[in-house]
Amino acid sequence: MQQQIELMKKLRDSITATNETDMQELDASKVELMNEIRNVALNVAKYPKEFYKISGSIYTWEVVAQQLTKLTPDHIEYVCYQISHLGNAIQYRLAYILSCLFNAASFSVEQAQAALAARIEQEENKENEFDLEAFCRANCGNLLH
Repeated sequence: MQQQIELMKKLRDSITATNETDMQELDASKVELMNEIRNVALNVAKYPKEFYKISGSIYTWEVVAQQLTKLTPDHIEYVCYQISHLGNAIQYRLAYILSCLFNAASFSVEQAQAALAARIEQEENKENEFDLEAFCRANCGNLLH
């Protein structure tokens, strides 16, 4: 029981480590998403289940809680970016968020920062790609058909 209480305290501290000042600078939708992510992780501590299925594998509460205590604001930011770019494509949102948190916690802080930078660059490159077919449809009418 004492171990469970200690893990719950660690988890709460690691999840709520994001500066309130940083949160004030974010737009409302991102604050809402970050709070949702935090709540998913904190629910592991508040309402523990004996087992969790994450990425197709079964883990005990202790393993999941221990993994989530490794989270930093950089991990949370990475997960937030991942989820915000999937939008409504996520079917089982809470399970997906927990899976993302669990897997992100295995990154070092530097790896999380690098992964986030790579994802942002990938998205920017995708947005800057020239779509010839769409351009022709918009500007050339039926000339393609």
